[in-house]
Amino acid sequence: MNKWLHMRQRMVALGAAIVLIGTSVVSGVSAHAAEGDLGNIKTDRTGSITLHKHESGTQNAPGQINGANANSIGGAGVANVTFTAYPISNVNLTTSAGWQKLHNFQVPTNACDGNRPSIATLTFGTPKTFPETGPNGATMLTRMAVGAYLICETNAPDTVKKKAAPFIVTLPQPGATPGSWVYDIHAFPKNTVINTPVKSVKVTGMGIGEHEDQRQVSFDIRVKIPNLAKNTGANPQTDEFFRYFIIGDSLVAGYTRGQVTAVRLANSETDAGSDIPSTYYEADNNSATRHWLSVSFLEGTARNTKGLSYLRDNAGKYVVVTIAANVTTLPTDGKLPNTGYLIVDTTKGTQPPYTQQTARPYNPPRQAGQAPTKKSNEPDIIPTNKVVTVWGRVQFTKISDDTPGIPLQGAEFEIYLSDSNGEFCPPNPTGDPIKVNGKTRFTSNERGIVEVPGLWVASAVSSEQNDPQIGDPHRCYVLKEVVAPLGYILPADEEAYFPVGVKPGTTATGNIGEIQNQRVTVPELPLTGASGTLIASVVGTGLILASVGAVLVRRRQQMAEGEI
Repeated sequence: MNKWLHMRQRMVALGAAIVLIGTSVVSGVSAHAAEGDLGNIKTDRTGSITLHKHESGTQNAPGQINGANANSIGGAGVANVTFTAYPISNVNLTTSAGWQKLHNFQVPTNACDGNRPSIATLTFGTPKTFPETGPNGATMLTRMAVGAYLICETNAPDTVKKKAAPFIVTLPQPGATPGSWVYDIHAFPKNTVINTPVKSVKVTGMGIGEHEDQRQVSFDIRVKIPNLAKNTGANPQTDEFFRYFIIGDSLVAGYTRGQVTAVRLANSETDAGSDIPSTYYEADNNSATRHWLSVSFLEGTARNTKGLSYLRDNAGKYVVVTIAANVTTLPTDGKLPNTGYLIVDTTKGTQPPYTQQTARPYNPPRQAGQAPTKKSNEPDIIPTNKVVTVWGRVQFTKISDDTPGIPLQGAEFEIYLSDSNGEFCPPNPTGDPIKVNGKTRFTSNERGIVEVPGLWVASAVSSEQNDPQIGDPHRCYVLKEVVAPLGYILPADEEAYFPVGVKPGTTATGNIGEIQNQRVTVPELPLTGASGTLIASVVGTGLILASVGAVLVRRRQQMAEGEI
């Protein structure tokens, strides 16, 4: 009798040691059960399985099987995740043989990769699907019979880049109090959640051109650093580390001279952040084309030994990469789209992978604006939301105020941004003259045509992978005539300003028609000859009078001398 009782105790202890297999999701429970018939397991009782889906590395303590501390251990919940419980049909936990079959069992990490789970020594019954996890990451199945269940994560939002590893739950589980069993079980599977990187755009130069002193457009790519598992206590094998972390941008052909101008660490979605030490990353500005730009946090070289560890230590914060470029050419519709990319992977183990990657874990785009592609056995590359800048042009004709007007060559104009952008553009300039293709003055040609070839109209940002919506935009500018054609009046004061609304595209959009000039009024020329006769008459009379006077003076002198 004592021998049989001792054997029963060993079997119960065996069952208690293997009740949760495949992942370290719970801890802090006793592995000892009380004596009794099959450990006092009530084989006809039903229970429940509650899953708490959290981001890796966000719990401040391990969870407990009975869920006693579920509300106090923290953890960022992952919503909209679906799990499925597959009953293991050839493992009967109402028998000692069933518990024996699970002894030291290791769940393959790829057990749930197919449409149905696949483990060589196990068979599965009809699955039960959990409801989607809520905002706190919790979901539950009730009325679960005593047995063993393979738990698979079967669907997750795009932000979940590494699903929870499959694991086996036995129902019941041994409780913390000796002799107790838990039928309402709580487990805490983890995900490495990688949020979609967010891209924004800012235009600081209103005119296109490869200007050495200014890049017209800048993009910010803001990436939230994912939390990685840090279980350095009970099970260091589940520690998680970055293999690589790369932020890139593929500029379309209209952009040139692209350059990474800043790499910062920010505390929030809106924080500007502070510079990350340049020894933690490598910036590739691709001097040949300047179209594919990237920032890589890689460890293992003499120059860069802390980049990935720096990110792991700053989980939950944001890396902000700023890229600037010139706009030099425009497509017909005037639209220049742009998308950034996050290329990241993690691994688990007892120490970080300090070995430097000998080759890029992705294929850079071969053409401007194309997306990079992943290499075999690497995770998917994550695109940002899409952004676009939109550009147009101004064209008009300079003519005289004659009927019909005559095209005038040589008029010079400056163009300014208007002080408002309403439905009707006011003639109120603001700021300095805008530089376009290196010029701030635009001259009418022999046909009187003045063209300003590229002006910013609008920018737009999408929240998802949809194309940004720009509607029917226009941008108000103001032309100022600064040099009149030869022989014509230069307008003064407010008459020198001409408002124009610029629309997208490189065709004749933004055409304001014609701007007239009046001829200069010059002094009147002598045309009839009358004035010349009068002058001649006056001069002739003057000569006669002068001669008469001279004769009279001479006669008076002779009389005085007695000669007459």
